[in-house]
Amino acid sequence: MNNNRFTVKPLALLAVPFLLTACMSTPSDERSAAKATEYKQAWYCDNLQVETSLNGENMELYVRDRSIPLALTVSASGSKYESSTKPHTVFWQKAEEAYFELDGQRMPTCYVAGHVPMPLTAQGNEPGWQVQLTNSHLTFTQMNGVNESSLPYTAGERTALRQRFMAKGAQGNMELMLTNQVCSDTMTGMPYPYTGQLKYDNKELKGCAGSPQQVLRGSEWYVQEVNGKSVGAELIRFSFLPEGRIAGYAGCNNFFGEYELTGEGIKFGQFGATRMACEVERMDLENAVFSIFRDANTIAIDSVGSLTIQTGDGHIRAIAL
Repeated sequence: MNNNRFTVKPLALLAVPFLLTACMSTPSDERSAAKATEYKQAWYCDNLQVETSLNGENMELYVRDRSIPLALTVSASGSKYESSTKPHTVFWQKAEEAYFELDGQRMPTCYVAGHVPMPLTAQGNEPGWQVQLTNSHLTFTQMNGVNESSLPYTAGERTALRQRFMAKGAQGNMELMLTNQVCSDTMTGMPYPYTGQLKYDNKELKGCAGSPQQVLRGSEWYVQEVNGKSVGAELIRFSFLPEGRIAGYAGCNNFFGEYELTGEGIKFGQFGATRMACEVERMDLENAVFSIFRDANTIAIDSVGSLTIQTGDGHIRAIAL
C-alpha cells in the first residue's frame, strides 16, 4: 500500500477550495466505509453453528445454509435483532451469549465461538477424577479421596477450538485444557462436547467435559439407518429441543415427546403423534422408529459425528444437518 496516498503537497492558496471539494465524501465512499465497519462473529448454539454479520443496525444471520436479514429493535438490555417475516427469527445478544429463536422455535443459548459456558464439569476414568468449574473457582476430586475445593483459577488465552484454565493446588500447578472436540466417556460411551486434559501432581489425566445436551441439541438429525436398513434421505428426522423435549417426523407422522439424559444413557417418554395413514412399508418403518425411541437406553457419537440411539436389539443411526 502506498503510505503517501493521502499526502497533500504544498499548493498555492487558491487551490485550497479545490482540495476541500475533492476530499468531500461521495455515496460510493460512504458505502465503502459502511462495508469496512461490518463485523462477523461465529457462535455455537450447542451443536448448531451460527454466524452473524453486523453492519450498523442490520444483522445478517447465517444458519443451516440460510441467510436471514434481521434489524435492530428496542430492548431493555443487550442488542436485539429481529426478522420482519413471521414466524419471527430473533437473535438477542448480551455480551458473549445470545437468546435465539429460529422461525419461532426456541433454540439453545448461543455462545461466542471459544467461550466455555459455566458451570462446567470435566471428568475421566482410570483413575477416576473430576473438576468442577464455576465462573471464578474450581474443585478437584479424585477417587482416592483427594479433594481440593474453591481454588481460584485464571483462564489462559483462548481460541475457537481451545481454552486453558490454570490454578494452584496443594501439589503444585494445575492446568486443565479443553478442546472443542466431541469426546466419548470410556466407561458409558456417553458423548460430551469437549475433550479434557488435566495436568497436575506430575500426572496427565484424560477425560471429557461439558454436558451431553450440548452434543445433541441445536441440530436437525436425519436418520440414515433403522435396524441396519438404509432409509431414504430426509425421510425421518428429529430434533432435541430445550427443556427436555424432542420433536420430528417419522416417515408418515409428526411426533413429539420428552427425553431425559441419565449418567449412563437416555430415556424417552410422553410420546404423541399425528394419525395420518400411509402405505404399509412406511407405516412399518415408522413403527420400528417409535419402538426404538420407546426402548432406547444408550446413545453414542462416532468419529464422523453420526448419532446412534440404541436399544437391546435395535438402533437408529442419524447425521446432524
